[in-house]
Amino acid sequence: MLGLAVYNGYMIRGNMDTIARDLDVLCKCASCGGELKDPILLPCIHRICRQCLTGQLTQNDDVIECLQCGHVHRLGTNGAKLVQADYHVELLLECLKVDRLARREDKCGKCDDCGSDRELTSYCFECHRAMCDECFGYHVTATSLRAHKKHTRKLYDLAQMLADGVGDLKTLAGMTVPPACPHHPEKDLEQWCATCQHMVICQTCSYGFHRDHVIEDVGSEFEAKKVRLKEYAHVLEKGMERVSKLADKVSIIQDAVEVKMSTEENRLHRHHEELSSSITQDREDVFEAYSVTRKNLNEKHSKRLGQITLEMESEILGVKKRYEKVFEETKVKNDQDLARLEESQERHLNKLEREERDLEINYETLKETIAIIKNERRETTNRVSEHIDSTTSRYKNFTATVQSIDTIEQWAALSSRKNWWAHLLNIPRICSFVATIGKEVDKQFPELDDLSSVSVPKLTCHCAQKDVPIIAGGTSSTVEVGWKSTRNWEVNDISGDGRGNIVISGHRSHESHVTSCSVEGEQLHQYTRLDGQCLAPFRYCATLTNRRVATACHPCEIGVLDLMTSSYVSANIRDQMKEDWHAERGVSCLAADLANNEIYVGLMGSRDIAVFDDKLRYHRSVSLTYCGNYGPDGLAIVGDTLVVCDYYKGCAFISDLQGNLKHQLDIPMLSKASWKPSRACIDQQGCIYILWKVEFSGERAILQYCSNGHHVLSEVTVDEDGESLTTIQVDGVEKILLATSSTGKIVVYEQIHNV
Repeated sequence: MLGLAVYNGYMIRGNMDTIARDLDVLCKCASCGGELKDPILLPCIHRICRQCLTGQLTQNDDVIECLQCGHVHRLGTNGAKLVQADYHVELLLECLKVDRLARREDKCGKCDDCGSDRELTSYCFECHRAMCDECFGYHVTATSLRAHKKHTRKLYDLAQMLADGVGDLKTLAGMTVPPACPHHPEKDLEQWCATCQHMVICQTCSYGFHRDHVIEDVGSEFEAKKVRLKEYAHVLEKGMERVSKLADKVSIIQDAVEVKMSTEENRLHRHHEELSSSITQDREDVFEAYSVTRKNLNEKHSKRLGQITLEMESEILGVKKRYEKVFEETKVKNDQDLARLEESQERHLNKLEREERDLEINYETLKETIAIIKNERRETTNRVSEHIDSTTSRYKNFTATVQSIDTIEQWAALSSRKNWWAHLLNIPRICSFVATIGKEVDKQFPELDDLSSVSVPKLTCHCAQKDVPIIAGGTSSTVEVGWKSTRNWEVNDISGDGRGNIVISGHRSHESHVTSCSVEGEQLHQYTRLDGQCLAPFRYCATLTNRRVATACHPCEIGVLDLMTSSYVSANIRDQMKEDWHAERGVSCLAADLANNEIYVGLMGSRDIAVFDDKLRYHRSVSLTYCGNYGPDGLAIVGDTLVVCDYYKGCAFISDLQGNLKHQLDIPMLSKASWKPSRACIDQQGCIYILWKVEFSGERAILQYCSNGHHVLSEVTVDEDGESLTTIQVDGVEKILLATSSTGKIVVYEQIHNV
């Protein structure tokens, strides 16, 4: 059976099967999915049965959602009453129905007149009914149905006519009756109401409900609307090419995301296995190292007892009591050493267990992060894919509509029927709806470009650091400062001058000083200052450059000293800070930020640190919220790391230069006494050194920490008079210096490498 079909946008002659495939797109309900019954055209150019439309609307609801593409349409006041049938699709549905009847596909259906199961033999295009032979005879002879006679045809005649090529689908369309006005059945639909969404009305309606609306004549507007519709079709065809490319891009990005996430998961798993293996090896190394040390201690103890026994054998009778006493003291000393060793071993093992737990938690967190990223990427690509599917579906409906309208136009051109244009009454509404499809086609998705770029944090593990210089208590030397004992100076602080020399600051009575000397103790320069207003003018120092030293003196003096010329520039901290200064405050410590040429001054009785530039201009205050009310006693700065000693709180902290806490350092485990941090310094490797004191007992110890502070690398007990410490470079070798307060000694510690 001949008809018209569409191929690559051009109208060609085709068969009824091709027409049926197009009708499958046009005549499918967007709600129930079945063949349309009394079809309604929605703004998204999908169609819905009138019964399905009524079922979705409530009494006070004028909103309907297209279940095929998801678009929501507001029908407006009395919208459901103004919705009009899609006459174009009604025509196609009737032609398809008659074609099936003519080909005897529905010959066993019920007669639309009498309801019997007799064979269907005819069809009336006026009342749209299929009839049996008995009802056909009545239909063409009854006086009341006289007007129906010319519209009633035998199905056999229709089939023979179409099979012989005498007619085609155009002939079927020519037999149909133009739609009449639903409110005035005797009137033809000849006008469009632009105010009511291009509703088709009759002339009588234009004088009634639509009298104040914008009315357009169907015949005069048809050509302009048809040209505009074809222009829309051409623009959308170009837009769909971009949509097709977007779909390909989404597919490529989805594949790239999956590959990237799979690679990251594999890398994360391998890294986790490596770190777990490293922790296991570290644990074995700890057991082995402590086992060897325990064995050496026992051998040393046995050897020592053996030596004592040999020495005492000749005098065993006279010195038995002495022997027993020495034996007991040696045994107690050995027990203490073993207890300290076991305690240190247990502490290291506990840290390794904590690190292993933290690693597992970090690993699980990163796995969850990867899963979240995958879901977010998948949601984005799914959203774009849904947009593409929705746009493609609307475009297919639009294209099928345009093609079918062109078909009807060609039929109409060959027909002599007066009201041929009544089947094309939906063109203005389609033109008004198609602009929304253009917006959907042109919609951009810039977020797609970033989907394939995935950044997953790496696993972190604070395992025991190797290849880091550590200090050993047995590797040290002492420098005697000759001028110290003769002048009776007290040492408050120590620093280096950047050239391998030592800078010391201190006080006596009402005087304070800054002195530089060589590593052998020879005095190079000295600057003294009389501070008559203070009984104990404690002075602190920190190196700025190879010749300039920042210094601060209690209660409120800050200055910069040139070691070569002994020129000194000072400023009053109280005058600089103004309203930020309080009467009970005073200088308690000092540090220099070499990277930013800034001087950090710790203030007694305050949690704030005053920050000055190297011109002694006050910049800002840094609040240490984690400190106690007495303020810091020691500061050290390298890069963005700020180390703070809070003596009265008994804690040492690591923070950034803005005062944000990063970590609290472990206290010494040398004894169960109450240890308090006094001073701090940082070496070139980033290792942190804290001088700890036991109040009233005089015990002192230097603890060396790794750069993040999570591990204690070494512990060294020091002179009970130790007051301050720093690091200097001597002949390319970094050394740790401990200055005593009153004995005039500087203890120099060598560094060894932890292997």
